[in-house]
Amino acid sequence: MTIPSALGSPPPPRRDLRRRAWLVLAVTSLVAGAATARPGRYGPYATARRAQEVADQFRRAGWRAVSFHDGDGWYVDVRR
Repeated sequence: MTIPSALGSPPPPRRDLRRRAWLVLAVTSLVAGAATARPGRYGPYATARRAQEVADQFRRAGWRAVSFHDGDGWYVDVRR
């Protein structure tokens, strides 16, 4: 006879494991993206808001970043 409390909690459903793995990968890539950034132009982005979000990520990582519109979309220029 086994005691249910000795077995611990049941494993999460498979869907939850995939979601957790995806979230960990997404957060890791965001952090790594800013850490391994290179100077240059990033984009195009569809909205000014998204370009500003990307520029803010680079600024938080210590880079100089400026967003601008170049006819076909919004871009972010990144410099040291």
